[in-house]
Amino acid sequence: MNLKMYLQHHYGSLTACAEAIEVSRGTLHNYVTKHPEGVLRHTSRLMKNENIEPQELVQAVETTKNQAL
Repeated sequence: MNLKMYLQHHYGSLTACAEAIEVSRGTLHNYVTKHPEGVLRHTSRLMKNENIEPQELVQAVETTKNQAL
């Protein structure tokens, strides 16, 4: 599962995720399309969603990076 799918699965939408981690929708869009590792700066906020597992988040980031290759 790539980062976009992972966040949509856990937050329902990217807009809801952006609000939860206190970034703009544009910033989150950049994370899911260009710089997926940037979302890791917000791991502590993402972890407030009790369904987010750190290893799954990192795997989603890696999947997204590999898809860009």
